[in-house]
Amino acid sequence: MLGILSCLVLVGLTSSVHGGQRGSCLEATRCCPGRDSSCIVNGLQSSGRYVDTPCYCDEGCLETGDCCTDYKEACSVKGKEGHLPQVVCI
Repeated sequence: MLGILSCLVLVGLTSSVHGGQRGSCLEATRCCPGRDSSCIVNGLQSSGRYVDTPCYCDEGCLETGDCCTDYKEACSVKGKEGHLPQVVCI
């Protein structure tokens, strides 16, 4: 019983350390106009960091609520005026 409990605690700690890694528009060099389903950040990044919680870097993410945490800063969102991309969609 103690072995199972230890295993569950270890799995829980590993999940909390590695789970839920969100992407970065700046790191992925992505900012896309309009709604663009290919403007997604997930998987292995060039920095070697693995993103397992996908997020988007397109204007549509503001409506759907699935923007990367740095979308507004990285893509220079200025309210309803749109954005002036600092990085481009590849």
